[in-house]
Amino acid sequence: MNVQQETCNKCGCHFKYAPNNEGTRPTECVSCDPDNKRAVKILNRAEPVAETPPAMVKCTFLLPLHDNRGEAFPSALISRVKDRLLAEFGGITVAGKNTGFYTMADGTIAGDRTETIIVCVDDQAGVDRLRKLVAELGYELRQECMYFEVSTARVEFIPSND
Repeated sequence: MNVQQETCNKCGCHFKYAPNNEGTRPTECVSCDPDNKRAVKILNRAEPVAETPPAMVKCTFLLPLHDNRGEAFPSALISRVKDRLLAEFGGITVAGKNTGFYTMADGTIAGDRTETIIVCVDDQAGVDRLRKLVAELGYELRQECMYFEVSTARVEFIPSND
């Protein structure tokens, strides 16, 4: 038996039916038309589909809290950096403080305290804008280079339900 699937014209559910010799198709499921002997099973009721929020790109970078000589940056400078990121990208997450080590170009090892900053952007243009800003921050903070990561994760901001 060649079973077909159809959508009910009344309730919007999906049902299966067996075709007849005339080639006609039922237009309603057995719940909406109890006399419909050809509809063999209701699969599911159609429900309004919530609009999926657009996926965003997750970027992470390490914000140094000290220069390469070990001098702590003023807290006002770190606050200005975070305020700039918030103003330009609409949101940031400060994911915590870290201690890391890096081999400088001259071979010396520098230890540093950093904060992990997460910024979600809409697209590649947003990634490029953030990458440029992080490079500028690196120059301003006298860093040899800056850690910058672009994730392949699908990030969504989901509205809360009542």
